[in-house]
Amino acid sequence: MTTKRVFGPGEATAYIAGGGPATDDDVSITNDGRRLDTAQAVIEFFEELRREQTTSEQAS
Repeated sequence: MTTKRVFGPGEATAYIAGGGPATDDDVSITNDGRRLDTAQAVIEFFEELRREQTTSEQAS
């Protein structure tokens, strides 16, 4: 049987604080593997999301 870890007050913050500083290759990556490592990549990603939302709203 697997149990879910439950963090007490301050434990999660202490756990995360143990990590090192961000590096140059720390970037967001979408579910389909696109790296959002430039402003242009982020802009294109948000434009795609907007188009998908518009298409979805028009289909409703």
